[in-house]
Amino acid sequence: MGNVGILKAQEAAQAIGAQVLIPPLSPHEKAKGLTDWNDLQKERGAAAVATELKKQLGQAPDKQRQPGLFHKAAQLVRGMGL
Repeated sequence: MGNVGILKAQEAAQAIGAQVLIPPLSPHEKAKGLTDWNDLQKERGAAAVATELKKQLGQAPDKQRQPGLFHKAAQLVRGMGL
């Protein structure tokens, strides 16, 4: 069935023309039951999450880099103390 949270996020994003940032969980992490960004932060630390978010935000298509949304994501990364 997949990750319900990601599936619902993708449905919502599609409805407004946005993109979902999905945590890059390894097969080992998935086997441990990890499913989201919070789990990834607990497993790898805030620096790893910030690095991945910056990477994914940098790859977002220009049409999805709406100033307000992009700014909020950048604030989130900075708010992690990185």
